Amino acid sequence: MPAHRFRAWCPFIAPEETHDEPLGPLGPLGKPALRTSRHIIKGSDDSTPYLGFNVFYSMRVLERLNVVPVVRTRMSEDRRVLVAERFDVDEHGTPTHGLEDACGLLGLPPHEKYATTTEKVLNATRAYLPSAQLRVQLEQFGWHVLTNYVVRNADCHAKSIALPYTRLGDVGFTPVYDIVTTQTYPPFANDPPGLSIDGRQTWVAGKALQRFFNARLGIAPRHYAEMVERLCGSAVQIGEEVIEAARNEPRWRPVAKQMVHAWNEGMTSRRDPKKSVALRGLDTAIAADGFSDPEPPEQLRVTIGHSEPLAPPRRRR
Repeated sequence: MPAHRFRAWCPFIAPEETHDEPLGPLGPLGKPALRTSRHIIKGSDDSTPYLGFNVFYSMRVLERLNVVPVVRTRMSEDRRVLVAERFDVDEHGTPTHGLEDACGLLGLPPHEKYATTTEKVLNATRAYLPSAQLRVQLEQFGWHVLTNYVVRNADCHAKSIALPYTRLGDVGFTPVYDIVTTQTYPPFANDPPGLSIDGRQTWVAGKALQRFFNARLGIAPRHYAEMVERLCGSAVQIGEEVIEAARNEPRWRPVAKQMVHAWNEGMTSRRDPKKSVALRGLDTAIAADGFSDPEPPEQLRVTIGHSEPLAPPRRRR
């Protein structure tokens, strides 16, 4: 792989720098992140309370299955801050890998990280994957995509998918990182997926995801259905942990309520409607704990992934 192709900066990891340094805003969610030699630290803001709590448990839905690498995280005691371990350094904080994200591979500037599609992101990264690891790597990509749909993460974009490398033959996807249930927060609750699939940017994608998995990732419909059920089963288990955590600390209850409602919707939209009635969700746990309905989305806001206009709109004559 030509060395000059690996120069784009990733929002979560930047191997060429190891000193403490603010990264600047990573999109509209949360405060600016801080990068240290071994960790990435990200805090909440007024529109994203208890972001550490949200990201930690959202990532746990996939991590619990132990099917693909997932970045290790921990929460601050008050659950407002998330600390994520860098995967591109050793125990001393010395860089071990270079890194290139899909945004750079596509030739897009960072602020255009949503101006592409899932198919283009896959094509841009797949070209560098060793053939011997292709099947495993494509399945990892699939788990990442599917998790975003189950937990309703609208903030997956071209900088969320990256390739660490040491040499031409040693390339693969990074451990999965930065999964957050964006539907938790009313300002972002109406946001669709950050990247379209099959020309559609909707959570209710019908068979589009199954077709994408089959045609692009080589994952047969039966295996796709198994992946969906494993993720849904994990979402139920972790959802119950979220409810239990909120039971012990009332401050987290509003965020927990929004999260489990979002996951319930995510599971329903991904499961086969002919079978979903008989499958376990979070309805019982939500009702048992007395959670009310989710807060309605806020209207008239800029959607995640939509760039600011370059010029003001013309006045109507």
